[in-house]
Amino acid sequence: MMRYPHLVFAGAVIGVCCTVARAVDAPLLSPGVSQRAKVNYLVHCAGCHLPDGHGSPGTVPDLREYLGQFAQHPDSRSFIARVPGSSGSPLSNAELTEVLNWILVTMNGDQLHPDFKPYTEEEVARYRRDTLIDVGPVRQALIKTLAESAR
Repeated sequence: MMRYPHLVFAGAVIGVCCTVARAVDAPLLSPGVSQRAKVNYLVHCAGCHLPDGHGSPGTVPDLREYLGQFAQHPDSRSFIARVPGSSGSPLSNAELTEVLNWILVTMNGDQLHPDFKPYTEEEVARYRRDTLIDVGPVRQALIKTLAESAR
C-alpha cells in the first residue's frame, strides 16, 4: 500500500520538471534519503514554493535565496523549522529533517560553508514546537542581521 497515493503525479514531477539540484547531494544525503526528501518536498512544499523552490515573488519566499545562510547563523537557524509550513507540516520530525537538509543541499549548496552542520531530528523537533506566526517581519530582520554580520 502506498503511503502517498498521489505519488504518481509527484513521480511525474520528479522525472519531468524537478531540476533543482545546484549542488551535489552527497555526502550529506544518501541516495535513498535524497529521493525520499525530494518526494516529500514535492508533495508537501512545492504547491507553494514550486518544484524548483523559487516561490512567488511578494507572496511565497524563494527557498534558494537565503536559507543556506540562515541555517548557519545561530540567530536564524531555528527560523527554517519554525515557519508554519515546516512546523505545521504533517511530516514527522525525521521526514522534515530530511526535507530541510535536502533543500539546503540542493537549493542552497553554493551558500553552505564546508563546516555546515545538517539539521538533526532532535533539533528540528525542538524548533518546530514554537511556530512563527508573523513570518515576514522576522525574515526581514534576519536578512538584515545576516547582512550586518557579513560586513
